Amino acid sequence: MMKHTLLVLSLLLMLLPSVPEDTSQWNWQMGYCGQPPQTGGILYDQTITVEPGEVCVVPPSYQMTFGPRWYVGIEINGEVFLASADPDPRCKTISGDTVTIHSLTYRTSESLRWPGSITYTPPATTCFCNSCSDCNTKLGSTCTTVYLTADIHDHYGRCIEFPANNKVFDCQGHLIDGDDVYHWPDEGIYMSSKSGNTVRNCVVTDFGEGIYLKDSSNNTVVDNKVNSNTVGGIILGRELSSPTDNTVARNRVESNPDGIILNNANSNTVNENTLHNNGNRAILLMGSSSNNTVTNNVGRFDAYGIAFFSTTSNSSINSNTMCSNSSSDMYNMSSALNSGDHNTCDSSLNWADASASSGCEFSCPATDTDSDGVLDSYDNCLAEYNPDQFDTDGDFAGDVCDDCPSDPGDTCDVSGSAGESVGPDGGTLASANGEVQITIPSDSLSEETSISMTKEDNGTLGLDTSSGTGDSVYAYNLLPSGQPFDPAATVVFSWLDVDSDGLEDTTGYDEASFQIFRYEDPLYVPITDPCDIDPNCDTSANAISVELDGFSYYALIRLDEAGPSYYIYLPVVLRSYAP
Repeated sequence: MMKHTLLVLSLLLMLLPSVPEDTSQWNWQMGYCGQPPQTGGILYDQTITVEPGEVCVVPPSYQMTFGPRWYVGIEINGEVFLASADPDPRCKTISGDTVTIHSLTYRTSESLRWPGSITYTPPATTCFCNSCSDCNTKLGSTCTTVYLTADIHDHYGRCIEFPANNKVFDCQGHLIDGDDVYHWPDEGIYMSSKSGNTVRNCVVTDFGEGIYLKDSSNNTVVDNKVNSNTVGGIILGRELSSPTDNTVARNRVESNPDGIILNNANSNTVNENTLHNNGNRAILLMGSSSNNTVTNNVGRFDAYGIAFFSTTSNSSINSNTMCSNSSSDMYNMSSALNSGDHNTCDSSLNWADASASSGCEFSCPATDTDSDGVLDSYDNCLAEYNPDQFDTDGDFAGDVCDDCPSDPGDTCDVSGSAGESVGPDGGTLASANGEVQITIPSDSLSEETSISMTKEDNGTLGLDTSSGTGDSVYAYNLLPSGQPFDPAATVVFSWLDVDSDGLEDTTGYDEASFQIFRYEDPLYVPITDPCDIDPNCDTSANAISVELDGFSYYALIRLDEAGPSYYIYLPVVLRSYAP
């Protein structure tokens, strides 16, 4: 009888299909009489270390039908999964970090192993971080999505280094700021030999390299703002690095030496990025980069638009708009073939779209959408009237259409920011949060002038005035400097007191003591009396009104003569320049 049993088991062994190995699936296969299973199987009482999550098992469907009925199955952390004709998996939530699996039979002390599979699914975990080290720790943990909850300022050296694969890092618009001094390594966000990661909604500034992917594949860099880095904005690869199949999309990349660099990078997609004011190239393909796809990008006010160097080859360059770049919009110095079509440019070297004998299929438009006298290809606010084109923070987004007109990183509180072009007829500009309103009367300005506000949170700082130390509710920088307003502009500074208890809601300060101070380096000097005696202050309306014939830096302050105090520094900038 035993010989027949062994024969049947041996035949089954040869007929059963093998199951490929997979890092997310553990397989066990048939053996007999306690012998080890086939290669790749789960051994009796094998312990496997995993993260907490859910383990599911599809039990073996075969059970013995001759001799004693042996119910064949497995056991996971003490829970038995018997053999059954039912194909549905049985699942078990694992809260610890180990899973112990062994095969078993009933009515026998010997272990039989039959075909089946165990799959492990880790939990989808959301985590939050507020510093470089904290974010790196969370990215290396069980967290699948990590959200940055605070700005990071003046960081020395490399900040975010991905320690794992298949993670999402979402800055939620927060700033990752370097110390503006090049160190090595000096990246805002860095990946080496990583895959499946996503970086989104980050503002990365003042590092050597903004975002750098080395030997990494299938990652996504999307919806970020990367500016004022000393080597490059977004970099894929270097001399000994070959990143592949990454996607760089919808990023705003400004004021770097080079905007987006592909160096020995293959089969990547660069799509729908906006690149302005990069000192050398908007998009640079160099080294042995090949088979990259570059589509629907906009590059303006750079030295070169899209540039090819070395042996860059077989890249597809389609439907990009490269205009108003000082040296060349399309610049091809590669010794190999790259091709494209439907691009827009005015100047080119060694480049011809498929639909053109030379240069691009389309020329940069000679239209003026907002009728401000500046052609679209040169206009820093395409849909907003601003003939003076003033750009306070130099990010090539004009003040009247910039979310944060005085902040190149665009990390401000947008509710306290605004911009408008005001001419000889006068006008009014107000922040969305209601804190500041400026009224410029008729004939105060002789020409159209860009007026803008920006509210920024720069942390808790000490504040010194000519009258002592003070606590600031908020601060505003009102410019254009050196340009008089005649008649004077009226500025109303307001605060919040919903319950009308005489105390400002955010700080709890007594409104009767509020004054407006002007900054005169290195101190703030009062320009109004305290609210309880100033005729232009109305504590019932929660506002102080002041007339200004020229703008400077102002703050709403409660003077604190008792000693040092601290405040949240929230500047708003208003500036104006003639074209």
